[in-house]
Amino acid sequence: MKDLANKINRAFRRLETILNVEAADLLGDFIDPGVDDFAPDDFDIRPDDKIELRLPRCDDDGISITYKKFEDFVSEIEKAALTDNVECRTPERLLIRVENTGSYESYLKLCSMLKQPVLQRITMDDCEYEVFLDSGTTPFGFMVLKSGNWEKYFPPVVAEDLFVGIKWKGSPNEIMMKAIVDGLFFELASSHEIFLRRAPRPHVDLDSDEQDEEIQNIKFRPIIYGDGVAAATNLYSTSISTTEPEFQIIGIVKVLEHISATVVKADLDSAVRAKLNSSRALDPDADFISDLESTIITHTRQYRKDSDALNLTIQECCDATELANHAPKYLSLATVTLEAKEKERSNSLKEFASSLSATRNQIVHAKINYQ
Repeated sequence: MKDLANKINRAFRRLETILNVEAADLLGDFIDPGVDDFAPDDFDIRPDDKIELRLPRCDDDGISITYKKFEDFVSEIEKAALTDNVECRTPERLLIRVENTGSYESYLKLCSMLKQPVLQRITMDDCEYEVFLDSGTTPFGFMVLKSGNWEKYFPPVVAEDLFVGIKWKGSPNEIMMKAIVDGLFFELASSHEIFLRRAPRPHVDLDSDEQDEEIQNIKFRPIIYGDGVAAATNLYSTSISTTEPEFQIIGIVKVLEHISATVVKADLDSAVRAKLNSSRALDPDADFISDLESTIITHTRQYRKDSDALNLTIQECCDATELANHAPKYLSLATVTLEAKEKERSNSLKEFASSLSATRNQIVHAKINYQ
């Protein structure tokens, strides 16, 4: 028993270091041999006895493991990683935080599925994957506690936490696991009308004092509406309603392409008007008519490709200095300043348009010109 108590004591001290909290801050039912008043003769710790741990401020029941498995659990938490507040990966499992956007009936179905230890087993390349649903206290919650992304009224574990989980036996393949998660989303939606999507845990950005401050003087521009812009604003609102970057890009390009029809027509009108303002238009001959026809045909050919129309739209409608603070670092657009010359601004917008078009094509058509 003394050896077991020493192991548990070391495991608690490691857990304190990993999470940057005191073991006493962890609620639940457990014996910590490292406390000052621990008396081995008064506490009979057996390997198969249950230890229950709850995270601070959490109403969840917590986790329940045996003392003999506690050291392994701490090792798992020690090697765990939280990515973008949506994915928790440990040496033993992958947890993806999701949310249900379906009906109340689909919620009841999910509650039933949560009771199943394994939804499906898949074997690929000598590795067996077990797919399951999980909720409540998981390694994800421990990583949230470690990250500090929680507060009194937003604890590390909340009632809305729902996870798609994968465990494995063998050497897991990252691409395969992503495919399994996406395949589960498809199966649940197509067969059971359960619509799940990845849902990052929100960030705690404000401290309590800032949250109590009243934000005043919020200004608005006049709301734009009407036949001319209603379709564009509808496409825009649809594109920002998703949290998936790929679909956001597709949606924003659709907005620009919708506007491009007007921009291309306005550019053609300008070119034709320039011809009609010529003195030759007062007494047009065959050469003038041919020249005017050539202008229209050349313009139509020039902007027949979506990428060219997209570039013209971005050149006409976008401001390089306004976009500079939001552009990816690999684009020259990110370095444009107020002192930049017009040619530099134009070239940076052209590069941005090309990259945006190529990215959209890669997503939608799997084209190889992705940039």
